[in-house]
Amino acid sequence: MRTIRLSAILVACALALSMAGCNGNQDLRIQNDTQRRHIADLESQLAANKLEVQRLTSELA
Repeated sequence: MRTIRLSAILVACALALSMAGCNGNQDLRIQNDTQRRHIADLESQLAANKLEVQRLTSELA
């Protein structure tokens, strides 16, 4: 009886750990997508600022 109970507990723990790992992967994918969008926004802002610097530099010349 003790062996069956211990086996059941170990199986339950293994399932819980595997399920927790799946959620973690999904969270990481969501974080990666969010970071990609943020990086794309920052890159477009950088490009716009570089163009503005070029425009202002040409006005000063």
